[in-house]
Amino acid sequence: KMKCFQTGGENILIINIDNNLSAYRNECPHQGLPLDRGMLDADDRLLTCAGHGFKFDAVSGECLTAPQVQLEAFPLRVEDGKI
Repeated sequence: KMKCFQTGGENILIINIDNNLSAYRNECPHQGLPLDRGMLDADDRLLTCAGHGFKFDAVSGECLTAPQVQLEAFPLRVEDGKI
């Protein structure tokens, strides 16, 4: 349900929840730790950073732990089955 890859010098995390894709910088805004090491709860649409437990809405990128923080989103599109 989540996959990390490098492109154009960026470390990107793709999250798939019910075939809805979101792309974020693979970095927690709290202390920059990689989010792909965290836990994704697809049922609750919740991404939890492994470092300090910051919780994010995996679809919107909003931080539920510190409302003034959010994930850095990247635009994406799917063409012919490729992201």
